[in-house]
Amino acid sequence: MYAPKALDMNLDVRRLNDMTCRPERFFLGRCGGSGVVRSVFGRLLRRFTVSTTGTVETGYGAVQVVHTFVFDNGDIEIMKWLVTEGEASGYMFYDDHSGGGLTVHRIGEDFHYHFHAALRGCPRPLKARFDGRMTLLAPESLMVVVRVSLFGIPLAVMTAVHRRQGV
Repeated sequence: MYAPKALDMNLDVRRLNDMTCRPERFFLGRCGGSGVVRSVFGRLLRRFTVSTTGTVETGYGAVQVVHTFVFDNGDIEIMKWLVTEGEASGYMFYDDHSGGGLTVHRIGEDFHYHFHAALRGCPRPLKARFDGRMTLLAPESLMVVVRVSLFGIPLAVMTAVHRRQGV
């Protein structure tokens, strides 16, 4: 007769009690992950890996986060962010990809942001809207879902899971 193994119930409850997403803490150090880009109809458009490095920028009182995306077609895209805890809004983000700041807020334990940036192959003045949501899955795992739209028309959804390295 088959007897299932007993579950390990020795969880570190303190680590699971606070599952609030704090990007300035999560991305400090090194992270790796992977993800997909899908059309709004669910068709797989691209796969990618992402490596992330977060370092303290004492001059700004912030954490600089550098994401390097490597897509399955060989394209490489680098995004840099400065993240710092702000006053009333909770966070201040600056992104060199979109050329400006991000609108950032919390809904429950999740971290939400949006920004506008040019898409490859589109005329320069056209900027798509990127709506992102970060959800801490476990103390060492973070899921990011970004919805891309142009003039309110959905174009694609990017989903990635980041995992802290060396935790």
